[in-house]
Amino acid sequence: MVFQTDRRQITPRAGFTPFRDCWRWNLKVLKSVIVAPGKTKVAVRKSLTGFTFIELLVVVFITAMLATVVTANFRQLRISQEIQAGVRDLVSNIRDAQNNVLTGKRVNATQSARAYVLNFTPGVNSYSLRYNVFDGDGNNATSAVQTIMLKQNMQIQQLLVAGNPESSAEVRLESPFAKFSVNGGTSQLQINLLHTVGNRTRSVIINPISGRIEDQ
Repeated sequence: MVFQTDRRQITPRAGFTPFRDCWRWNLKVLKSVIVAPGKTKVAVRKSLTGFTFIELLVVVFITAMLATVVTANFRQLRISQEIQAGVRDLVSNIRDAQNNVLTGKRVNATQSARAYVLNFTPGVNSYSLRYNVFDGDGNNATSAVQTIMLKQNMQIQQLLVAGNPESSAEVRLESPFAKFSVNGGTSQLQINLLHTVGNRTRSVIINPISGRIEDQ
């Protein structure tokens, strides 16, 4: 049996096993390529090893820290978005009632509302809305109460009328100019909304004198 390599003939020795001896020969060639001059076999073995256990622990620790930071930031971002959505929804509903009075929007086939009334109570996640019209005899009549739910994880924490806590607040918008009144007067109303998960608050302020509705 004769093997042809690099244009030289190699005559196998006695007891030659092609697979075993070729594997040993290839291993010697590989070591001769890897081992630089002056480098020992121990150094080659060390350079071929992977990460140490300490290095893996450091990588795992850094990854865990980054995951914790990202999760915390995402949670805070979600809470901020829910608070903003809750405040925006409440302000939008009050302004819709205000615009309905100013435009004389009809609430039935023939009548516009004489007034819209919103009732707020602390410690709940909803408020009510109704409107007043004249009945067939020309007397004041009240529509059915509509309950409006606040956005997810939001509730009314506190009501401040002229800076004083109140157990309830009634906001009326009278036609034709959508003039505000709070509990029958012109004192400013502050509605504090609480995010029950993040324990953060935002306020909606109604100013009956200027007719402005704003959040802070």
